Amino acid sequence: MIFFDIGCGNGEYTLIASQYVKEVLGIDLSESLISDAREKCNDNTILNTNFIVHNINNGIPNLPSSPCGVSIQGVFACIMEDSIVKSILTNIASIIKPHGYLILRDSIALNSSFVEHHVSGYVSFYRNRAHFTSLLKESGFKQLNTIPLFNNSLTENELSVWGLSVINKSYKEVR
Repeated sequence: MIFFDIGCGNGEYTLIASQYVKEVLGIDLSESLISDAREKCNDNTILNTNFIVHNINNGIPNLPSSPCGVSIQGVFACIMEDSIVKSILTNIASIIKPHGYLILRDSIALNSSFVEHHVSGYVSFYRNRAHFTSLLKESGFKQLNTIPLFNNSLTENELSVWGLSVINKSYKEVR
């Protein structure tokens, strides 16, 4: 079983996932964070992880195996365009194994969707629940579970698990 951790950053959650699956692939656009993740795996003698530098705005990379699950944590708040989010989700739905899972952690706007400009120059787009859920459903996913994590006055942060709403009949195992 291979598991993808998209937006893996320094590999913190990739390392946790490595305890439960045969192989984990961490994907992030930051070379320095991927370097940190590789070092963390080496320091802990974790042998079932691999990392690649890749910008998922350009699609999911062609890989030798289809994942049983995909984790995306905090990535979609960094992507302003719904069309790119939907393209990424549709891409995941086409490669994930039947009965596989999509695990999301993102901040959801409590009321209307809004953009926030941070002093560091970072920009976030917090979609409200209806907006975020519609992107997922339009991409072929159904929500299986949600675990609230924390709130502030404008957003709530949650972990949600999604499955495919219809098993992709054209799915072919990628080996």
